[in-house]
Amino acid sequence: MDRFSQNLRRARKAAGLTQQQLADRLHVTRQSVSSWELGRTEPELQTLTELAEVFGTGAGALLGETGKPGYPRLQKRFVTGFAVCAGLLLAVFCLELGLFSYWRKLHDFGAMLYAALWKLATPPLLWYLAGLGAVCFFAWWMPVRSGKRARLALLLAALALGLPVLALMAQFLIVALGNLDGVRVWLAPLLRRPAGRTAMQIILPGLSGICTGLFACSERSV
Repeated sequence: MDRFSQNLRRARKAAGLTQQQLADRLHVTRQSVSSWELGRTEPELQTLTELAEVFGTGAGALLGETGKPGYPRLQKRFVTGFAVCAGLLLAVFCLELGLFSYWRKLHDFGAMLYAALWKLATPPLLWYLAGLGAVCFFAWWMPVRSGKRARLALLLAALALGLPVLALMAQFLIVALGNLDGVRVWLAPLLRRPAGRTAMQIILPGLSGICTGLFACSERSV
């Protein structure tokens, strides 16, 4: 399989298109696209130009003249990822404002308890979504490439960075819902110090979101 066929297949999959969908855009048959990807035939110059326009790249990149595969801009999966993160960020932020004003008017223990848990969980969630959404946004314009080992390392890093925050939230929730007075939450002392609070509510979830985004958006390096 020559470089053009490899680049074409990689660009098509990165754009989330099937062979039939690509063929429909170019007004050719699916068999033609399959033949190009198998290296049996090559498209005409006009069709090659149209292919480059579909993927938002240059014809030379598809032919391998730059030494790198074509990278389609505004890929659907990255646009969707950014839109989801932005929507959740806005929803949580608006919910935070609404609940905060509501809980301030209440004085019963249950409302105060859930308000405390919400205030504890909201910052990590917002920073995680911000890190994840930022990677999805930048992946619109530039490729994020890594090997299998690098992707595995990113996944493990995302889990390792997020687990302390999740463990803290889970402990507080169990103690609160179980009315377990006097039970020690072993990560709670960190929240009493500014540096610890910053680490648990901003730095760790933000870095976890970035690692998650890099893992989700990265393509196999060539």
